[in-house]
Amino acid sequence: MAPRPQPISQGFRPVYNTDISTASTSLSEPVYIEPHLDSQTGGYIVLWDEILEAFKNASHIRNGSTLVPFLRDGNFQLQRPLRIRACPDIIFNVFFDTPVNDLSLDSLWIADLPASPTPNRPVSGPQLYPQAESPTSNRLSYPLPPSSAPNTTESQVRRDVRSPQYGGETFRGIELSPTTITVTAPRSTASAPQYRSDPFSDSNAIPSTASYVRAPQFVNENLSLGNDFYNHTQIPNAVWKPPQPQNEEPYKPQPPSQQQSYQLKQQQELPRRESETKPQDIALLEYNQGLAYLKGDGIPQDYYKAMEMFRKAAKQGNPKAQCELALLYYKGDGVPKDFSKALKWFLRAATQENGKAQSYLGDMYYEGEGVPQDYAICMDWCLKAVSNGEPYGMNNIGVLYLTGKGVDLDYTEAMKWFVNAADHGDLTGQAHIAHMYELGLGVEKDLAKAMETYLKAASQGHDSSQCAVGRMYQTGEGVPKDESKALEWFLRAAAQGSADGMNRAGLMYLQFTGVQQDNSKALEWFYKASNKGLAVAFYNLGHMYEGGIGVPKDIQKAMELYLKAANNGDTCAQVAAGRMYYYGHGVPENFPKAVEWFLKAAKEGNVRAQVNMGNMYRDGTGVAKDPSAAMEWYIKAANQGDVLAQTNIGVLYFDGTGVPQNYSKAMEWYFKAAGKGNARAQYLLGSMYDEGQGTPKDYSKAMEWLLKAAEQDYAMAQSSISLMYKDGKGVPVDYVKAAEWCRKAAENKDIGSYVNLGFMYYKGEGVPQDYSKAMEWFLKAANEGESDAQHVIGHMYFHGEGVAEDHYKAMEWFMKSANQGVILSQRNIGFMYEDGSGVPQDYSRAMEWYLKAANQGDAKAQNSIAVMYAEGKGVPTDDSKAIGWLFKAAAQGLADSQYALGCMYKHGRGVLVDYSKAVEWILKAANQGSADAEFEIATMYKNGEGVPRDFAKAAAWFHKAAKQGDREAQYDFGLLYFTGQGILQNYKQALEWFLLAANQGEPNAQNYVGYMYHNGFGIPQNFSVAMGWYMKAADQGNAVAQNNLGSMFENGQDVYMDHSRALEWYTKAANQGDPVAKKNADRVRRLFANPFW
Repeated sequence: MAPRPQPISQGFRPVYNTDISTASTSLSEPVYIEPHLDSQTGGYIVLWDEILEAFKNASHIRNGSTLVPFLRDGNFQLQRPLRIRACPDIIFNVFFDTPVNDLSLDSLWIADLPASPTPNRPVSGPQLYPQAESPTSNRLSYPLPPSSAPNTTESQVRRDVRSPQYGGETFRGIELSPTTITVTAPRSTASAPQYRSDPFSDSNAIPSTASYVRAPQFVNENLSLGNDFYNHTQIPNAVWKPPQPQNEEPYKPQPPSQQQSYQLKQQQELPRRESETKPQDIALLEYNQGLAYLKGDGIPQDYYKAMEMFRKAAKQGNPKAQCELALLYYKGDGVPKDFSKALKWFLRAATQENGKAQSYLGDMYYEGEGVPQDYAICMDWCLKAVSNGEPYGMNNIGVLYLTGKGVDLDYTEAMKWFVNAADHGDLTGQAHIAHMYELGLGVEKDLAKAMETYLKAASQGHDSSQCAVGRMYQTGEGVPKDESKALEWFLRAAAQGSADGMNRAGLMYLQFTGVQQDNSKALEWFYKASNKGLAVAFYNLGHMYEGGIGVPKDIQKAMELYLKAANNGDTCAQVAAGRMYYYGHGVPENFPKAVEWFLKAAKEGNVRAQVNMGNMYRDGTGVAKDPSAAMEWYIKAANQGDVLAQTNIGVLYFDGTGVPQNYSKAMEWYFKAAGKGNARAQYLLGSMYDEGQGTPKDYSKAMEWLLKAAEQDYAMAQSSISLMYKDGKGVPVDYVKAAEWCRKAAENKDIGSYVNLGFMYYKGEGVPQDYSKAMEWFLKAANEGESDAQHVIGHMYFHGEGVAEDHYKAMEWFMKSANQGVILSQRNIGFMYEDGSGVPQDYSRAMEWYLKAANQGDAKAQNSIAVMYAEGKGVPTDDSKAIGWLFKAAAQGLADSQYALGCMYKHGRGVLVDYSKAVEWILKAANQGSADAEFEIATMYKNGEGVPRDFAKAAAWFHKAAKQGDREAQYDFGLLYFTGQGILQNYKQALEWFLLAANQGEPNAQNYVGYMYHNGFGIPQNFSVAMGWYMKAADQGNAVAQNNLGSMFENGQDVYMDHSRALEWYTKAANQGDPVAKKNADRVRRLFANPFW
């Protein structure tokens, strides 16, 4: 009797007597099986699959004559996998082929199938049975060099392949460095249970998450098999760095040595003669016929007929047919992919020791396809496959060591397994050897050797290697670049049904490569690859429909395709789906949905998705605003080397958003991204040197970084360089170069540069002054919604600059700008309503717009409101309110308001007369260069109002105002020269200033010019010129000039003596109160009364 294992074990004794009533037992020795501990109940159970391992044709279990039932759950459903309660103190009887019609209910407990034991390696949970043969897979292949996308035919090499950008994402298929890879391989721990000889019917489905087999007579016919959709995980955009081996010594299944190499089983199966034909021979014929249909060997390829023949043979128990049938479901060849059905048929073949099926089971556990992902179970199936002479198992074990999945990372051990696999004819193992040479994993990097090894496998029909050869020709790695040869190899892989090859061929036709671009062929190959279930092909199709490339643009169709790829786990497609929801392309705008898709991809390491999540948290779009969470996502992407994330982190530190403001850290992150060529980071770094933020100002370094960004056509950098030339920062002022850089920025669609270039044409800086071209650039900016440009256009229409003066259009543009909050436009609209320009005069509307600008602190609008209260325009006259608004504007330093406030104090309007305060405010305005204030303070010094009378100071202030063109100041300054008050008398200077004022229409100055010509002061006497100037002043109502004209007519100076005309002019002057003219008029009247005159 076999010794009982510790700590507990369950005994089983086979009973071959079919008479249950006798309950007799044979003298067979019992077999002991280790039970499983239920962590929830503390009880033990034994799995039916393990009983079948010990007793191949077991029918049911009894305790004496009592049937031992399978455990059920609370819904009276059999628990999966099937199990019975362990009773270590009892030896159960195992019966064979005895019908059982009644199963009683028992307690419920659910457990997962634990890992099977392997010598010298611990497994979680109690050991189930001695070392079983372990499975592996010919499907397992470590990602051949970077850029190998999943091959749903023979290669398991899965790759994130990217292409030129379109719409924020990229086509994928060729442009990755050899460090960007995603690995796919098998997984498992439970040895495959054995089946009874008669196969299941198709209606008996095995749940996709199970790794067990049910006893045939206990199958619940009502259970339906779930159809799991293929969903693998990729990490697009992630840069894969080979992990480093651990120091501790892991369990290492020993690969075959040179002396003990595996002898592969060569099974030559030939049908018997007709007279000897048996069911298995018929099954073999059906299997061979299925192969012919599958490969198109001598007959047209026909997946449907191949499946029909494989199904017939499989139902008769042929393991090869079962495996091929499973493969059709696994790959989706001729039928929709169905991992649950693939699992069912792989298990049937595997239990008959079919190594190929065992290898694929390893694949399924590695990928988590239809079963929970489990690398330990994967290893067990791979070992079982190897023990059955399947060389692909060696390859797959090598992949586990290469990736450190389920075992410690060990490149040397991986290479041993790959070499043994290759020595036994495994092309995938050969491809992995090439891969290790390509990346230098455990061996010195050797691209030539990698290419040579890939070619060996590719020449023998290994489609993944064919794709790798094509990729190396495409990139010129290990061989001279030859895109025609690259396409040739991609097409060879595609011809064998490689979805990766199809996708890559599509990309070659789509892009501007060494082959003729052909969008229709690209579309055709992408469709073929998508029919193989390749997620990236759905993604690439989506881009073609989104961009209308080779097909009519169809955003809805693009979204459908992106979702297919996204639901298949393609992270770039998930990003695309998020983008579509974000912008509302093909679907209603939905920020939470966008976040949902971005988050899925971000969790899988997709850098673009991580950056997008950072943006969403930064802006509070679709999620609550959380700068700290934004920083976390940016850090994740930045740690993968993403320059956008690094730049965004710098911006957060620069602005102090979510972190304390820190210019040094901002600069540090900008340096990281800028050093990798990111134009935005280079621009921001240049700006920090320009402004001296986090570093001393350094215009030369600023220019250096700005030029780097500008050379990449980064418009904002080009605009900044333009301003540096305009302002002479670190370079001599050069308006021509400023205009050149500004034009470059404008041509790169920088809206601010549209405005700047418009101003250059407006002012003639660096370009000839041209209002029409200025208007052209302002309009470009304005049509993009640039409010400042809209304001300038309004200004140009108002003044007729470059266009016909049109106050109506000016109002239209001012209104557009004002509605965007431009204060100048709001104030201008107020003025136009006040003045009735372009609109009917409306003081109420004027006040409304002035208030909008004034309430935003605009001093001129505040001053205008004060004037309206002072003059009673649209409101009752209110000097107190006027004073209030004047104070607001004057406090901001507005000279006009300071001058007006001084005048209010001088004249006592709204306040008591106060000359000292009047002088104080008027002086503030005068010191800012206000001509009105300069004239007013000069007058106060001249008249001694609020200050001691001082003609010298008066002359100084009159001179300042006069130089600004103030005609009254020019007259008064001339008068001081004429009289010699506060300044040396000088008739010549007096006449010059009088003429300046007279030519501006100042009547007093015109009179004095006439007076000086009349009397010959400083110039020769000239009655005619005098008469002309007197007339100009008199026509404006100047009484002194009218009196002087009367004098010239009375005395006949340059005119005939005419007392009537003399009286006329004397009377006009007298009527204005001129006393001299009144006397002259009276005198002339008396002369008229003397008949002897």
